[in-house]
Amino acid sequence: MSVYRDDHYYMIQSQRSQIYSEKVSLEKAYQTLLEEHRTLQTNYDDVLSDREETHAQLRELKREIDVRQNEKSDVILRGEIERLRMDL
Repeated sequence: MSVYRDDHYYMIQSQRSQIYSEKVSLEKAYQTLLEEHRTLQTNYDDVLSDREETHAQLRELKREIDVRQNEKSDVILRGEIERLRMDL
């Protein structure tokens, strides 16, 4: 009976050691994944920020183009008005 108990005890200790080893491995894997997630989240946030800045620049450039086109149209129209005045 004593041999059986000893064997049983060592078997349980062996299983406990194996489970602990798996736990440590899983904790390391979890920490690695957690760090990767943080890095990816930071990169994602940076990309979103860059995207928003790019959209803001695009809107500003479109506005500037509209202003310049309006100014160009004004110059053309003023020239046409002057030409018509001279014709009269």
